[in-house]
Amino acid sequence: MQVIFHTKLTPVSHICPRRAQLMIAMVLKKILLINKHLIHMKNINLLIPSKHNNTIVNKHENKLVFSIGYEGINFDYFLELLNKNKITQVIDIRMNSFSWKKDFRNKIFENNLEKNNIKYIHITNLGAPKCIRNEIKNNNNPEKFFSEYKILLSRNKDSFEYLMELSGEEKTIILCVEKDYKSCHRKAIVDKLRKHNFSVINI
Repeated sequence: MQVIFHTKLTPVSHICPRRAQLMIAMVLKKILLINKHLIHMKNINLLIPSKHNNTIVNKHENKLVFSIGYEGINFDYFLELLNKNKITQVIDIRMNSFSWKKDFRNKIFENNLEKNNIKYIHITNLGAPKCIRNEIKNNNNPEKFFSEYKILLSRNKDSFEYLMELSGEEKTIILCVEKDYKSCHRKAIVDKLRKHNFSVINI
């Protein structure tokens, strides 16, 4: 902000000492008022979202989380979905990151993501143990599966809070195996995220 003073100059020899002191005092007072105004405007600008200050925008944008199961797709298509939705972080909630699909297996998967500038975090404590998964796989009992997993999830409060924290920092997708999230423990996590005011899109 540029401030221009328009002042009629009077020869110094024609100004009495008392008048000169009053004029100097008035000028200093104006300068102080202008400085206060500039500081006030600077503080206001800190609250205005812009490309240089996106704190307010991100606070709302990062409430959106995606969810996916890689069943039935290959890594190239998976990556295409991530890029299309501008996702920059994958949070793996499998208990074990081993996969019969090589591109989704352990370090291979992590390295594939990093080559494409996508962060990878594996939160094993949010995975569903085999003994619980067997309730669906062997016993066809989804009600007991989700009931037991919700108990486990409530015990892993720190891991869930870590998931929320990470999801607030980057545009995130939660990954597991099953294509249909309603038959995966992702459903319990998605439901809980929504209770914490997150919007979740399953793709």
